[in-house]
Amino acid sequence: MKDFPLQVILFPLVAFVVVGLLLARQKKAVAAGEQMYANFRLGEIAQRMRLAIEQGDPSFNLMMAHANHSMKDYTKKAGLLGSLSGDGTKESRALLRGAPNGRPTELSYYHHTALDVGVYEKTYRHTFECRLSVQVRRPFAPFEVVLRNPAAGMDSPPVMSLPAISFGDPLLDSRFMLFGADPRVGQAIAMALAPLASVGFLHIRACEQSIGYYATMMSSSVALYSIDQVQYALDQLAASLEGRP
Repeated sequence: MKDFPLQVILFPLVAFVVVGLLLARQKKAVAAGEQMYANFRLGEIAQRMRLAIEQGDPSFNLMMAHANHSMKDYTKKAGLLGSLSGDGTKESRALLRGAPNGRPTELSYYHHTALDVGVYEKTYRHTFECRLSVQVRRPFAPFEVVLRNPAAGMDSPPVMSLPAISFGDPLLDSRFMLFGADPRVGQAIAMALAPLASVGFLHIRACEQSIGYYATMMSSSVALYSIDQVQYALDQLAASLEGRP
């Protein structure tokens, strides 16, 4: 019987060790992140934002949600064929609700990944939402705000097909792009948005008596880092639209 070359035996062993070391390093990095961003656990956020946890564990860390989701195992499809196919799904979910200052407020995080294993390739399908929304007590003209010059990975194009308008403030106009059905909305919301001029991510969509802050999967950690500041700004926006000080 012909002897196998040494590399045929060693290569799988080396690969196994390397993968194990990478996984161990990843888990160590995630554990360090959990400690560093402990104040972004659901329980702490709920207390700060004066919201109640409706879905999710109080220890669920929103800042580390994307990293933890990527490390989750997939739930295989039912049955023998489903299990053998390699196809599967995994899901991460958190939902906070309340009415601080009398305005219904909701913070939603949802990430669902479906894995389809083909003969030659794997296909990943993601459904993602990261949203903070505040209800407004009266109707208003719809508007949308995005960063004018977002950093790499922080782009989130406007989706409401509204014309570009101005805040009437050169600083805000240089930092944000505002789109709206009523040109007067810029001056009405300028003061409320001014404190967000330095945030790393911003995408606000406002219509049908609701103001929402929407993050992408790529930008979610940066967006959530400013979530307390954004909640205050959305509440101030709602007050401005209601004609309150």
